[in-house]
Amino acid sequence: MGLSILPVAIRGTRDALPAEGLRSCTDADVRVTILPAVETAPYAAMPGKSGRDRLMDDVRAAIESGL
Repeated sequence: MGLSILPVAIRGTRDALPAEGLRSCTDADVRVTILPAVETAPYAAMPGKSGRDRLMDDVRAAIESGL
């Protein structure tokens, strides 16, 4: 289909809702970063599953860069 993937990094949610907490914290600093789209067409042209694996690695790297 040639659809793009839009990576989104979300930081600070650990402070907003602690694992053992029953209430969310209203003064937590949560930041959402929308990163540049990743075009999928070049990955689709790669043989076998290598394109999929490379795409997942590149999207993961993009999200990590926004944290």
